[in-house]
Amino acid sequence: VSGGAAEEALQAIDEGLDDSLFECHKRPMRFVTVSASYPDDRAFLAYYDPAPSIPAARALPTTSARVLYVPGFYCGPLFDVGFRLARTKGMKLVMDGNSAEDVTLDTPQARKAAQSVDVLLVNGHEARRLTGEANLEAALQVLAGLASQAVVKDGVAGAYAWSEGQLLHEPAI
Repeated sequence: VSGGAAEEALQAIDEGLDDSLFECHKRPMRFVTVSASYPDDRAFLAYYDPAPSIPAARALPTTSARVLYVPGFYCGPLFDVGFRLARTKGMKLVMDGNSAEDVTLDTPQARKAAQSVDVLLVNGHEARRLTGEANLEAALQVLAGLASQAVVKDGVAGAYAWSEGQLLHEPAI
C-alpha cells in the first residue's frame, strides 16, 4: 500500500477485508503495463518499481483460499514446500507458464511442478518450448499428460484445452 492507495486500503479494512498481508511503503510504487497489439500477436511491456518481497512462506501458513494462483512457472524445493502446504489447506493450484527460456520439462523438477498443479496455463510458444514439440496439439497432449488440466493461450488463434481425452478450442474474441 502506498500513496493514494492507503485510503483504499483503509476502506477495504472498514469493509472487513483481512489486512494481515498488506505491505505499507513509504513511497509511491509505480506499476505500469502497456499492451502492444499487432494483427497476429500481442505483447505486454511492463515496468515495476522494485518492491520488498512478500515471501509465500510468510503468507501461506496464515491464509486460506479455494485457489492459489502461481504467476509463473516455478519449480524446486521451495515450490515443493509451498505446494504441500497449499494442499494441506485444500487449495487448488493454477500455474501460469511465464517462465525463463531455458525451462523445459526435461528436468525432473519442472516435470514434477507441472504434475503438481490442477491447471497449467501456458501460451503457444511456452507449450512448444516446455515440451520440445513443434506441433501445438502434440505439445498440449504432453502437458495434459502431466497437469490435471492444461490450457494453451494462442493469441489470435484462441485458446485450447485438453479435457477427458479430447481437444477443446475456443476462438479468440
